Amino acid sequence: DASDACPAEGPGWLPDPVRPGCPLPDRDRDLVPDASDVCPAVAGAPHEEAPLHGCPGAIRVDGQRLRIEEPLVFDIVRLRRASYPALRELLSVLRTLPAAVRVTLVGHAAAEPDPIGRVQLAADRARAVLSWLEAHDLRREHVVTATAPPAGVTAAPDPATAESVDIWLTRP
Repeated sequence: DASDACPAEGPGWLPDPVRPGCPLPDRDRDLVPDASDVCPAVAGAPHEEAPLHGCPGAIRVDGQRLRIEEPLVFDIVRLRRASYPALRELLSVLRTLPAAVRVTLVGHAAAEPDPIGRVQLAADRARAVLSWLEAHDLRREHVVTATAPPAGVTAAPDPATAESVDIWLTRP
């Protein structure tokens, strides 16, 4: 259309309100516009605390995935206390992601020998993470749990999350 200032590019995750059809500049592709990114040349993640906004920390944006440096740890289904610091940071990231981002929590249970039990345990782990986030006042649309990555995700499985949860980012 004639009002699209970037017809070859598209607005991406962060549409520019001044230039219709264009994305806001985000050199490191961490979903934090360069103008508000404390670390614009190094990928991090959005964060509620201004000194950390866009800087590497326990969580970073990696393409369509949020990577947690230390995977969440479970006692079968229940989250261990050791996971709470990462969960608190995840909560901050999810609260500050652009509204257009859909978040899918995908649980894993590679060590479970029974295939049906593995799927159930994986789903329960993803629900445990969502329940923790909601219990700590996550008020965000477009957060769901699933047993497989969303359609269109082409990233390879992460061996570090074989007994944990992956966090995928897509458009609603």
